[in-house]
Amino acid sequence: MKSMFLKIAAAASLGLAAIAPANAAVTFEIDQSAANTYVNYSYNQLGWSNFSATLADLPTSLKTLEIGESWTFDFIDISIGGIGAGAVELAAQLSFLTPGGSAPGEASGWYAVAFFTAAGGLTWDGPTTITANGATYQVALENLGGLDFGHPITETISATVTLIGQDVVSAPVPEPASWAMLIAGFGLVGGAMRLRAPRRVAIAA
Repeated sequence: MKSMFLKIAAAASLGLAAIAPANAAVTFEIDQSAANTYVNYSYNQLGWSNFSATLADLPTSLKTLEIGESWTFDFIDISIGGIGAGAVELAAQLSFLTPGGSAPGEASGWYAVAFFTAAGGLTWDGPTTITANGATYQVALENLGGLDFGHPITETISATVTLIGQDVVSAPVPEPASWAMLIAGFGLVGGAMRLRAPRRVAIAA
């Protein structure tokens, strides 16, 4: 009897699991192709300074995020040399193979370099929100500002990816016939338990 009850209970749990929502997690993989993930820059200089911006060593491993979790990694390396000042503009894009989507961004700023000292700032127009394949996430690029010491000056701009939401897809709801079988199974268990229950026999005095 106990074995029959366990079998019916297991079948019921499988039926309930079939309609439970999937775990809201998304796996991210960066698109490393130069056509989809890149940084371009331009600058106007005063004096004998130079400016460059290149992609950092981007992560090649996969990253899985739950809703509300973030992933921060190096995105752009900046180098400033010489002596002088300048105004800079950057245009960058970060793309993903999974879940898909691209986050473009533009930034403008300035710098001033003296002997072993540099000041400046760079501000992005983001963050950018993307929806792709049911996942909604935000990409924010780091703003720069302040005073640095050293020569040449090097800075790294980080990118932060935050999963905002995901369309949860539930498994198909069991057909009415399947529910009927489960209900019938519970009915059989109850009936069998009643049949096997000990009966009290009244003895006449």
